[in-house]
Amino acid sequence: MTNTFSDHAGDSDVAVDSSLAERMVVFGFPSGIRVEAKRSGVVTAMLRKAIMSRMPEPLPPEVSGHNADELTHVAYLAVPDAGGVGARGDITSVAVWTPRGTPNLVSQISAALTTGKPLHLDLPGVRLRLRPQDAEPVTAGLSGPSRSWTTVTPMVLDRYPGKGREAAEIARTCIRSGLPSPIEVTTSRNPFVHGAADLGRSQLPRRDNRPYTHAKITFAEPATGPVLLGSQRYLGMGLFLPTHS
Repeated sequence: MTNTFSDHAGDSDVAVDSSLAERMVVFGFPSGIRVEAKRSGVVTAMLRKAIMSRMPEPLPPEVSGHNADELTHVAYLAVPDAGGVGARGDITSVAVWTPRGTPNLVSQISAALTTGKPLHLDLPGVRLRLRPQDAEPVTAGLSGPSRSWTTVTPMVLDRYPGKGREAAEIARTCIRSGLPSPIEVTTSRNPFVHGAADLGRSQLPRRDNRPYTHAKITFAEPATGPVLLGSQRYLGMGLFLPTHS
């Protein structure tokens, strides 16, 4: 069974999930620190590692992803300043997005991250102390609604679609994730919006030989996010922002 991380109801009338901010734990970087979007894969992998090291045993399978084939996993996100006028292309914060219907897991993660020693993120050559932030601005920026959604981290496809079939595969993934069927999908190895992460294959969170691409998806009617698609979605790849059509 292929799992998806989606808050969508399974039809074109996608309802807004008012509990989203309650299910996302957000941390910012120290004042004056800039982390480039091209480090998104490193950041999400290190965030997962840091959180797993602080969670009590036994680790919930949703957190580790191990033995969780029938469960929706926690997603580890690097939230970029991208898409808007004057976007700098920096990662502005990191977030842990918990599945719907897991209030105990939210409490566990929040307690593990905010109790005891400050949470640090160990990037190559530097240790960053993270500080808790209000989740509302992050969730508002990821939610839409919008007819058009564009990747700010490249999407790693779930399977090999065959030459020239990337757009069709992304449309299939949207439907399996509970999103409406797109009316248009455009793909490119290069980002569509300013500030999005332009990653080489070696910069993905995990080794993966499957195709990866930036994408722009257009629906017939506005859809509500967040939208997170593809095989490395739990490590923040395939993160979409609402954009103008």
